[in-house]
Amino acid sequence: MNKSKNNSLQNLCTTLDLYQTKTIAILSADDGAGKSTVADNVAVRWAKGGKKVLLVDANVIASQPHSISNSFQKKGLTDLLASHGKPVVLEDYFQESSFSTLNILPVGTIKGEQGTKLLRKYFANFLSIVVDKYDKIIFEFGSLLLTPSVELAQIVDGVVLIVRFGKTSSEEVAMGIQQLKLARVNILGYVMNDVTKS
Repeated sequence: MNKSKNNSLQNLCTTLDLYQTKTIAILSADDGAGKSTVADNVAVRWAKGGKKVLLVDANVIASQPHSISNSFQKKGLTDLLASHGKPVVLEDYFQESSFSTLNILPVGTIKGEQGTKLLRKYFANFLSIVVDKYDKIIFEFGSLLLTPSVELAQIVDGVVLIVRFGKTSSEEVAMGIQQLKLARVNILGYVMNDVTKS
């Protein structure tokens, strides 16, 4: 990571710490904005700082592999939600990471419409179970246009909206912000990816 990106990441983490939020959602107005990269980097930064962190992939429409994972785990969040009411071991659904204080929960095998239904039905209950086990919980949600991201974002402490320079249109950004504000979602900040110096 170059110095400019490292400073931007540090500024983002500092801003989020100032808000004293525990549960944070990373989302975007469209797919391909770089949510996974931002979520991974924030999670690693906090883990290196000694915080106990849970990174959750809740993008049931267009999930991307997380670069900080050391293992491939098919089961994940949606499988865990589908087992609602049954005795489970949370750690059985985690992927390994290089940091002892960082747990990664992949999206799982149930995606699309069925995965969306599970999120709508059981996400709040899942959050109530894990919230006291970690210092920080980062959720990566899908595009605001395709998934129930706004609905889920109402449950967490706040969101960070990711925008990719040259890809995400101003109309998409404005529409995304309007959706979040109408739903009274706490917008903590914005990240613009792929900005190059002229």
